[in-house]
Amino acid sequence: MRRSRHLRATALAVGYGAAYLVATVLLGVALARRLGPDRPHPLGTVARVVVAGGLALAVMAVVNGVVAATSRATAMVAVVVAGAAGAAAYAGALRVLTGVPLRHLVAIDDG
Repeated sequence: MRRSRHLRATALAVGYGAAYLVATVLLGVALARRLGPDRPHPLGTVARVVVAGGLALAVMAVVNGVVAATSRATAMVAVVVAGAAGAAAYAGALRVLTGVPLRHLVAIDDG
């Protein structure tokens, strides 16, 4: 019973992520068609973001493996600590890979 809950939760998370990935690709293709030949080609930036995301995933997996979640409370601690470590790794990797200061990466306005 307990294992099936974990499998359902994992399947739900994977489906959620896959749905966002598919929607992002479809919106990107639609935007590229609409902008035509003068559109920017951000493949290098996308590759850097994917690498940073992979690094963040690896860090979160390691942290989650280190924290022994034997109860709901420790599971919550594992999620929070792994999430914070992954966010820090992602921000640091973006800073290194793009060369853009973190303040500019999170800025809403370019002005």
